[in-house]
Amino acid sequence: MTERFEGLAARLAEIVGAERVREDASARTAYGVDALGIGHPADIVVLPGDTKDVDRKDTRLNSSHVAL
Repeated sequence: MTERFEGLAARLAEIVGAERVREDASARTAYGVDALGIGHPADIVVLPGDTKDVDRKDTRLNSSHVAL
């Protein structure tokens, strides 16, 4: 993981809660590819609980220069 991503999961967990941040291989694969299996595993999976979580998550990612 690059320096830019270092600690990102912990920072996102502060926003949406640790139970909504997934880094396991099965979640990263399931959410990183389409129905045909095309794509690649996601780096981190975030499952926001509401629109406020989405806004806070997006703001944090943008300020960290991380693509959504």
